Amino acid sequence: MKKLLAISLAAVVLLSACFNYTPNVAEPNVAGESTESRRVGDVEFGFITLYGEWFDFIDAGMASADIPHIGFVNLDGFIINLINHGTVAISLQEIVSMTELAGVVVDTEIGGFEAYLNVRYFGSDDIFLFTWRFVDNDNNFRMITVEGVGPAEGVAELAEIIETVFSLEY
Repeated sequence: MKKLLAISLAAVVLLSACFNYTPNVAEPNVAGESTESRRVGDVEFGFITLYGEWFDFIDAGMASADIPHIGFVNLDGFIINLINHGTVAISLQEIVSMTELAGVVVDTEIGGFEAYLNVRYFGSDDIFLFTWRFVDNDNNFRMITVEGVGPAEGVAELAEIIETVFSLEY
């Protein structure tokens, strides 16, 4: 995972150098503290507001498994994925009960929907992963992931922002 992240970040650096683009590499800003923001996403995956400099990102693991998603990465190594698994005929509770979730699982809300937030730490790579699982009003099973290399505060701050700014509407 860390190797994939390093390769992805190297590709972003090379691409930005090709376009003579100098990204802001500051820590993620709390909503409202940054004047640089943009609303990204689409009707299939939902929308978030990103603060600072972010790049479009395709998660190689999800792409190879044909998991429909859109992603974003910054040069600090933070990655956000919006995922839509499509229509399901079972409840969110049934989905979560069939899934082996390690780490901490809490009930929460995102974008106005009941959700389960799973927080994991992969110590060997120092990676924190926040995953929201929820079902929308059209019975689409959705996930949002936020991941990054420690410290935990930076990833947790970004996760808090995403939980605040996510919506299925622009």
